Amino acid sequence: MSIPVKPVHRMGLFGAVSLGISAMVGAGIFALLGHAAVAARADAPLAFVIGGVVAALSGYSYARLSATYPSGGGIHEFYRLAFGNSVTTGWLSLLFLLTLITTTAMIARTFGVYAHRVIPLAPGEVWIPAYAAAIVILLMWVNLVGSKLVGRLAIVLVGIKMTVLAILLVYGLTQAEVGRVESLGFSSPTTLLGTVGLTFLAYSGYGQITNAADAVERPERTIPLALLLAVSIVAVFYVGLAWVALGTVPIAELKLHADTAMAQVAHPLFGPAGVVILALTAMVSTSSAINAQLFSQLQMGARMARCGQLPASLQEGERPYNRMLVGGIVVATIIMAAFFNLSAIAQAASATYLITYVAVQIAHWRLRRQTHGALWLIIAGLLLMLVVLAAFGLEIWQTTPSVFITIAVMLAGGWLVAWLIRPRTAASSGPG
Repeated sequence: MSIPVKPVHRMGLFGAVSLGISAMVGAGIFALLGHAAVAARADAPLAFVIGGVVAALSGYSYARLSATYPSGGGIHEFYRLAFGNSVTTGWLSLLFLLTLITTTAMIARTFGVYAHRVIPLAPGEVWIPAYAAAIVILLMWVNLVGSKLVGRLAIVLVGIKMTVLAILLVYGLTQAEVGRVESLGFSSPTTLLGTVGLTFLAYSGYGQITNAADAVERPERTIPLALLLAVSIVAVFYVGLAWVALGTVPIAELKLHADTAMAQVAHPLFGPAGVVILALTAMVSTSSAINAQLFSQLQMGARMARCGQLPASLQEGERPYNRMLVGGIVVATIIMAAFFNLSAIAQAASATYLITYVAVQIAHWRLRRQTHGALWLIIAGLLLMLVVLAAFGLEIWQTTPSVFITIAVMLAGGWLVAWLIRPRTAASSGPG
């Protein structure tokens, strides 16, 4: 007698698009809007448009790779398939893990600045690192406990976040002054492209769509279309919010409150109550993003340890996650959130994201026969990302050389670690 098998519910186009939008429209815009507006001025909306194009082209490669290899291994698996079990694969995987940690530090710092705006327990920025550390420790504990309630609550919180931002966008567009935006002047091509490098981070959540490849109906068709639709919708959102910010708030105020620009935009539109609501929305959004980022880091760190790209001492034991891995992630995140300002962390995260995603483009080029990817789209994405990365690197070197040096140390340190453990990497043949 045959046993009936319960059909597995698979995600359709609408679900995949919704997943991508909820992942992208979140912490990034709360952290980056003010800094992008101050840097590019009247060109800030254009920077978000170009950032969306870069994300779409990069996402094309990500989508084709995920549809062809829907294993759930993500970017680490793409590197392994394209470059083998090599030092290069270990270095790129480690760099991406460092990128996730840096991004989490940026998001935690963003939580801290918005929390400080709502609950200023002391003058200055004394409490910002404390708020950041507290939310990281709390959400790491949540990840280790594995509460199902958090997952259900996240769905409700995403709806609240999107509703608040949509109201801000729609009403703000009716109040924004075109003359105020035009009077700000335009940026140089180098500054514009450098700002694009910063805005790219606000789109980086599109990877959530591709990570769900094995749960999507007809992934070879659904994922590329969902990614294009999600990025396009989010780009409209970002461009509109940038326009509202520049058209309603004096640039001097945006510069003074660059870290909490979204709350500052709410002030002339909705008054002090609007500031509090936007700040609370930012705290909710950043909390959910930190939770997701920590989960990804634990998963990737454990996978890298299993396949020899991190020390064997970081592999799981009797517990779901290794204590040293958990401690290392928490300590590194808190240190960055405490000792670097938001702009510096965002620059480092954006730059390393671009580097690791350039590597995905190269990986796709090497695997294009298996993915049946369009060569011209792969090359176009690679060239555009290299141009943006070069301009962004130049902008960082000219404005904040200390951040440039920090990024260089991350690159060199990652390569050294990958080289030191290369015997295990070479000996391991598992996909991780």
